[in-house]
Amino acid sequence: MPHITWTNNSQGDNLSFNDHWYEYTGLTSEELRGWNWTKAYHPDDLEVLVPNYQDCLQTGRIYSMQARILRKADNQYRWHIIKDVPIRDEQGEITMWVGTATDIQEQR
Repeated sequence: MPHITWTNNSQGDNLSFNDHWYEYTGLTSEELRGWNWTKAYHPDDLEVLVPNYQDCLQTGRIYSMQARILRKADNQYRWHIIKDVPIRDEQGEITMWVGTATDIQEQR
């Protein structure tokens, strides 16, 4: 099962995406700078996704929710489990986040 994966800095700005992210969404690295990764998500899901992610950035808790990501090949939004885990340094400070999105459309 191919996963979409990414890394973000401690403020939530993207650092990298795997090739599957680019293939799936059709977005380029230039289009995804900063918080533009939100372009791939269903607009209705962003009302919950963004505030929850911002809360995780402040509290350091693991982020987990379900949201729809646009699959460019057929312009269909498909449900995914989104997870983002903080990576901490020796002092416990968050240095980056590692995230995954797993397609669960068939299970829903």
